[in-house]
Amino acid sequence: MDGIIDADTHLVESEHIWNLIDKKMAHRRPISVVHQDAATGQRRTRWVIDGELVPKPDGKGGQALATPPVSPEELEGHDWLTKSLVDVPARLADADKMGVDVQVVFPTLFIAHLTDDPELDVALSWAYNRWLADAHSRGGERLRWVCILPFTDIPACIEQLNWSREHGAVGFMARGIEGERSLAEPWFFPVYEEASKLNMPMCIHTGPGSPVISSVLDNRLGGSFPGVRMLPLMAFQHLVGNRIPEQFPDLKIGFIETGASWVPYVLHYIERDWRRKKWLDVPHLGPDLFKDYRLFISCESDEDIPYLTSYVGEENLISGSDYGHHFGQLPTIEPISFENRARGGDISADLALVGELRAREDMQPGTLDKILKTNPRHFYGM
Repeated sequence: MDGIIDADTHLVESEHIWNLIDKKMAHRRPISVVHQDAATGQRRTRWVIDGELVPKPDGKGGQALATPPVSPEELEGHDWLTKSLVDVPARLADADKMGVDVQVVFPTLFIAHLTDDPELDVALSWAYNRWLADAHSRGGERLRWVCILPFTDIPACIEQLNWSREHGAVGFMARGIEGERSLAEPWFFPVYEEASKLNMPMCIHTGPGSPVISSVLDNRLGGSFPGVRMLPLMAFQHLVGNRIPEQFPDLKIGFIETGASWVPYVLHYIERDWRRKKWLDVPHLGPDLFKDYRLFISCESDEDIPYLTSYVGEENLISGSDYGHHFGQLPTIEPISFENRARGGDISADLALVGELRAREDMQPGTLDKILKTNPRHFYGM
């Protein structure tokens, strides 16, 4: 298939996933609770996982993560059935309306750090990966997915990475910081080695992956910016700044739902650091670095993409709609006004991604085809 690939869509986790938890861990499966949200006054669902509410309520350590709706009518509605991947044909029909041929699916709860207990970590990730493998079997090549790995147990990561690859996964997800570990630490190197052999890229997605960092941040003040969107930038600086991609010459690394406008700033920091260490042998870091290090950046449709290609290059930009984290919008291939987009849910949601990019007059069709087709196909190894 050589059509358009939506490089970042989402599943919102449902009870169906927890039904797949291993029987010996059934007593520790997530439990849903309904309560009145203090911020909105509305009834909403949260999960109890390892004795903690997920997502955590607004405030210090607060998280904005979607969960199942409360009302029976919504649970039977199109919006929920497509977001939860219960109704795969309806979801693919939405993709058709958006002008998308292939969706790559990421999680919702699992973009947050859920537990430090290896046994529970393994059980939760197995359940999630099995549900996504089943959804892929129903959606075929049009519905691909990124697996979750229990980074508290590296041998289990290797096992699940191989199983997921055999069942339609096209990458594995990492948060910018995993708990209290940097992605540049040797702890993760066995995973990188195995992923390289399997042609499974590491997809560093925005998310509150570090409870220590989240605990001092109030999401009512900073929204998703400091504790969610900044973590992949830290990962970029840790991995590139320490030249980790040179140790794994077959590993592709993507930075997903991050936008791309941060790249010049972080590259400038790395340049000055490398000059100080006498590591820099070119005037400036740019597209050659992204090509040589196999780094892919997910840009947004309203960024200054022609300017950013001078840093990243045309071959290393991809883009995604964030489908699944939208509210109250119907999928569309037509451009959406910025006013309506601002009311569309997650700040990254852009259901009119294809139309927005196609409507731009400052980009050549060949560049657009690379961002929407060629580059994500190469990154995900389709």
